[in-house]
Amino acid sequence: MLTCDEIFVYKISATELSIAEVAEQVGIGDENYYARLFKKYQGRTPSQYRTLMREKS
Repeated sequence: MLTCDEIFVYKISATELSIAEVAEQVGIGDENYYARLFKKYQGRTPSQYRTLMREKS
């Protein structure tokens, strides 16, 4: 089972959902707030992270 932190990141790297859709699914109604939190804990924006993960696969 995935932890909350893993879900927070997994949905960006493994789905085609928009950042807004991912934010809503993890319980954060504000896309910009989600992006700020994501960058704070992952060191890059959700879009940068998604691009990086696609390049690795």
